[in-house]
Amino acid sequence: MAPDERDRNPYSPPSTASLDYSDRQRRLPRFWIRLVAILMAAQGAYSLYSGWGNQPAIYFAVIFSLAAFVAAIGLWCEKRWSQYFVFAVSAVVLAVWVWGFGSAIQQGRWPYERLVATIVGLLISLPPIVFAIGSSVVAFRFFRRHT
Repeated sequence: MAPDERDRNPYSPPSTASLDYSDRQRRLPRFWIRLVAILMAAQGAYSLYSGWGNQPAIYFAVIFSLAAFVAAIGLWCEKRWSQYFVFAVSAVVLAVWVWGFGSAIQQGRWPYERLVATIVGLLISLPPIVFAIGSSVVAFRFFRRHT
């Protein structure tokens, strides 16, 4: 006969039967990981397309695109290892953005003479940064282990 709840020690942890943490409650909806997978594949395709005509950068474009495609396939199949490819692709995107931004400042191409043009130029360059950070956060939250 199972002991009654009143007979239990009040300081003991609750039973595991009362802690129902289903997989659905702990993880982000599958929609977000699929959206990141589609956007990661699009980013890889764009990188391959834009780097194909640029002879010195073709090797970088192929390697970056391959990493983005591997991340997209792994995310779509919900494989835990794919989050590390997402982190790597995001780190490269951030590093290239910072390098390009610093290069533009050093060469005097930014900030522009007009404030409006400077703000618009900055706003146009922010979506890749938001995507890089957001995709890393989504991958981390989707694949994190819950205890």
